[in-house]
Amino acid sequence: MLQACDAAVGGRPLEDLARDHLETGRAVDLPALWKSLGVALVADGSVVTDDTAPLAAVRRAIIDGGPSSRMMPIAIAAP
Repeated sequence: MLQACDAAVGGRPLEDLARDHLETGRAVDLPALWKSLGVALVADGSVVTDDTAPLAAVRRAIIDGGPSSRMMPIAIAAP
């Protein structure tokens, strides 16, 4: 699954993240991950995205399903 996701974005960000987590046994720094993906929750409860973030392409592939997807994009909304 990680290889397929990474292939969709043309890199290895998810494989590298998983390997780092498995090798060290450390918890994933979720705030840093959200920032890398370019996802932020703002004071009014809405979610904003940053397409200049290092893993923005991964975020877009997750949400949009990638270039060959026939799925409808998933709306992002705060709970």
